Amino acid sequence: MPDSTAISQPASELHYVDDTQPGLTRKVLRGKFAYFDTQGQRIKDDSEIKRINALAVPPASK
Repeated sequence: MPDSTAISQPASELHYVDDTQPGLTRKVLRGKFAYFDTQGQRIKDDSEIKRINALAVPPASK
């Protein structure tokens, strides 16, 4: 039985990337993550921060 919670995206909407390309970074500031774009500018747009948080990226291992 197919998983009814799965969301399919048309292939034209997918963006494939790898770690050889510049991307977003995050740092802990005042106990929360702050996100930065490829130019090092802090991302402050609430909808963009919500989108990034929805990715549920785990903290990097040390």
